[in-house]
Amino acid sequence: MMRLRKRGSSLVECIVVMAVGSVIATLSIKLVHQSQIEARNAFSWIDLQQGVVRLERQLRQDLRSAESATLPEANRLELKLPESSIQYEWKEGLVERIEQFGGDESAGKRHEGYRLRGCLFEMSQPSDNLIQLVVKPNVGKPSAETYRIEQAVGRQP
Repeated sequence: MMRLRKRGSSLVECIVVMAVGSVIATLSIKLVHQSQIEARNAFSWIDLQQGVVRLERQLRQDLRSAESATLPEANRLELKLPESSIQYEWKEGLVERIEQFGGDESAGKRHEGYRLRGCLFEMSQPSDNLIQLVVKPNVGKPSAETYRIEQAVGRQP
């Protein structure tokens, strides 16, 4: 007797192939999702570092140019410069820099903002001529690197 060669596959074989394919698809989607989350976290960390560097550079420049500095409130720093005054005000995740030209409102203002999401700011004045800013990123998360900025007021070292 001659046996006929079987063409195609059985239903069980098809179901096994589909099950294996769905497991592979599920695992690959999970890995893609995880990599997207990690990329987003890396970009936000880079943005945070760039923001802190920009803030540090501007704050140091302003403090070196200042004649005096005061902390009238816990969240505000006021600097007196020869031709203007500068005010730094910080809220959760945002530092706003307001520069007032001349002595009155008509001379003009310039606003600048530094968005540092998830950060807390602590400003202190240990002495009359020294300002200290501490930036604590990733509040509530286990890995948080603290940035400390110290600068003397005026052209002092």
